[in-house]
Amino acid sequence: MENLSLLHKDKDLPKNLCLKIFSIASFLLVLVVAICHYLFFDPYKLPETDIANLFKQWMIEHNKNYSNDRETYNRYVNFKYNFEHIISWNSKKINKATLEINKFADLTQEEFGQLWGGYSPKHYEHLNYVYLNDPGLPNDFDWSSNNAITPVKDQRGCAASWVFALVGSIESLGYLELDSLVSFSEQQVIDCAFPDRVKCHPGDVIEGFQYIKQNGIMTESEYPYQGAGGQCRFSKEDVEFSINNINLVPPNNMEQLKFAVGTQPVVAGIQADQFVMQFYKSGIIGTECGHQINHAVLVTGFGFHSDTLTDYWKIKNSWGRDWGLDGYALIERSSNNACGILSSASYPSL
Repeated sequence: MENLSLLHKDKDLPKNLCLKIFSIASFLLVLVVAICHYLFFDPYKLPETDIANLFKQWMIEHNKNYSNDRETYNRYVNFKYNFEHIISWNSKKINKATLEINKFADLTQEEFGQLWGGYSPKHYEHLNYVYLNDPGLPNDFDWSSNNAITPVKDQRGCAASWVFALVGSIESLGYLELDSLVSFSEQQVIDCAFPDRVKCHPGDVIEGFQYIKQNGIMTESEYPYQGAGGQCRFSKEDVEFSINNINLVPPNNMEQLKFAVGTQPVVAGIQADQFVMQFYKSGIIGTECGHQINHAVLVTGFGFHSDTLTDYWKIKNSWGRDWGLDGYALIERSSNNACGILSSASYPSL
């Protein structure tokens, strides 16, 4: 009797095995169908109502109010385009940067460049390039981890990144020379450096350095930022710091830029009016950002990104801490001159 029972159980084994195989095969079939749908159909086209709801939520989060229905619709169109392209970008493994919807999501690429750029470098034949010797630098170095960098600032749509970058470099020089980190006034440079020019307009870093060399700079607490140009209120009696020399990094020289950054934070020009910069969240920005210089940043360090196996420059931007890596970004460090970062770099000294 016991043998008959065992035999009966043995006969059930193939049946149970078949059911298990069928269950696994069904799951794999569903998985294959889902993957094929993702690969061969457009996975980025959410229903219009879903995107519209996302836009409404985004407007609330960023306190956006438009003047009329036409403008609201146009901004929605921009948002939808940017949203779908961000999802598409993030799906491509070849891209080393991750993007996200942020406060720039209702802007076209052209609008973004006009409002949030602000650097127009000039050529200076009377200034010499400074060549440095290898100071014996480590593979990874970051001034922002050494308390030599002021907190990230926000130019707030005033196209004066050249001012924020050069002031940032002077703040760090002050720390290195005086062992005191003080936030200096961008507003002074915007208002006073070129009183006859349009304020909040692309300018030149070297001209800004020259102005501070001649006049000195006040603290941000004495001359706070307004986000727009205004009447010059400079007071010589309130000058906190000044510079004596302006140093140019030899262009397209990766080694010399590294040596300079190892000595102190360096101002560099980049192209920033590209999709990858507008919506950058994390990872490495590569050559997809172009080489036409229109924005200035502060290069604060360098290192190796283990997730993408890529050497990088670390930059401090002036778009607020709600952009990128708490206001910073990583740009590919190679002879490819990603974003044009090797093309126009300089720093002040005493």
